[in-house]
Amino acid sequence: MQKKIEQFFGDLAGRKHDPRLERISGVVRFDVTSGAQTETRFVTINAGDVAVTADGPSPNAVLTASEEVFAQLISRGEWFAAFLRGDLIAQGDYFLIDRLSWVIFPGPPDALGPHKWQERKRQCPKR
Repeated sequence: MQKKIEQFFGDLAGRKHDPRLERISGVVRFDVTSGAQTETRFVTINAGDVAVTADGPSPNAVLTASEEVFAQLISRGEWFAAFLRGDLIAQGDYFLIDRLSWVIFPGPPDALGPHKWQERKRQCPKR
């Protein structure tokens, strides 16, 4: 598995508790493929507590992608676009996948969330 992906899972495990996930509980299995090999990580969420392991209980959801696609997801987010293109296979509890993805996959670096958009709007001179 690429060093960037290993670091991603290490950082995710280092969070221990994320308040944005306090209303979520479940297990998501990540299958990262490289040729004929598949590396698996289990992300367990229990009311905001996050744990990452190489093996785990039966998952509520499974995300499968190649190393290249997963590396792109880590840097740019856009997991749903990858899903629609067929680059990412998602199975199981889509609500769990969606809630988790909002937290672990950042959006594009140039994206404006509602707060940043408002801030930018205030800085623009009026015409």
